[in-house]
Amino acid sequence: MCLIKPPVKKNTIPIDLKLHSDIRAMERARFAHQVAEKGRLIKQYKMERERQQKLEEEEEIKRLRKELIPMAQLMPYFD
Repeated sequence: MCLIKPPVKKNTIPIDLKLHSDIRAMERARFAHQVAEKGRLIKQYKMERERQQKLEEEEEIKRLRKELIPMAQLMPYFD
């Protein structure tokens, strides 16, 4: 009796699995990055606005101080 060897099979190559959780994690990371960027821009805008408002207030104070310097006024002439 002869033993026949079975044909040699090729090694199976695994396919890359794309899990929904992995895709969701990538989307969530991208979204979190966008939210952080938006928050940073809003914070930067607020700081710039506060700086601009502070400069305007300082200019207003300088202008008012210049206008409100007491100046000598002529005495009214009474007949």
